[in-house]
Amino acid sequence: MKKLIVTHSGTFHPDDLLACTVIKIIEERQGNSVGIMRSRKEEDWARGDYVIDVGSVYDPEHNRFDHHQKGGAGGRENGIKYSSLGLVWQKFGIEFCEGNEEIANKIDKKIVEATDALDNGQVVVESKYKDVYPYTLYDVFDLYRPAWHEKHKTFDEGFLEAVTFVERFLLREVEMEKALIVARERVHALLADREDRRLLVMDEYIPIHNDIYEKEKELLFVVSPDPSGRWAVHTVPAALHTYDSRKLFPRNWAGKTEDELAKVTGIGDALFCHNARFIAVAASKEGAIALAKLALAE
Repeated sequence: MKKLIVTHSGTFHPDDLLACTVIKIIEERQGNSVGIMRSRKEEDWARGDYVIDVGSVYDPEHNRFDHHQKGGAGGRENGIKYSSLGLVWQKFGIEFCEGNEEIANKIDKKIVEATDALDNGQVVVESKYKDVYPYTLYDVFDLYRPAWHEKHKTFDEGFLEAVTFVERFLLREVEMEKALIVARERVHALLADREDRRLLVMDEYIPIHNDIYEKEKELLFVVSPDPSGRWAVHTVPAALHTYDSRKLFPRNWAGKTEDELAKVTGIGDALFCHNARFIAVAASKEGAIALAKLALAE
């Protein structure tokens, strides 16, 4: 079957790009071919199986997802208003994530809510530093718009180019979240089998899920191999979304490498300690564990 998604013509933003791509992927999984039309004509909206970010109608039963009508299309309990992406994700997010509600909620929190807020002119973060601001999806997708001098390129062409990128981006987000869930279970098993609750040693690199840090209040250091074959000791963040650590490495380790660090620590294969003291590296697993234990004793 041929399915038609209609969104507005002219410039584009993350909400319409992401929303259209979510629908496209879902329909293609079902074996349907999908066309995307960009138009501001009512007769084109009437033809669409889905109408996204245009039309002044929010009617999920009939797949109409606009939020520009008077009064908008509602919002979340935290005050963030819905954009077309949030409206589409409410209906199709779990399906997009192949029935996994946990992953759908993670992507909603990570991508969808921020996109909704920015599209509705709501501030999510404020800069601590003059003239330094986060680089957002808006900045990434702006790269696909025609520059002022690119007279040969249209917004429709840029939109379709961006959809190709967004497909890979969204599907990769789902795969990474799946991997984190598997990793969480493996790490839980390792946490149950250790002598010192302040230290976790892993024989392979496994990412630590945020909820593990929240539950393991005593955990201070994690030892694991890095891609180069060396062994790293990482500090544990004091809270989510912060660079502060529960416990840093000793001050006299900061910025030292190889012989200097080996001399200060007494560990012969110590290789490096970051200036900010959140990571230290040794050539061997035994050396990394020794660094961690030494730091714990400080």
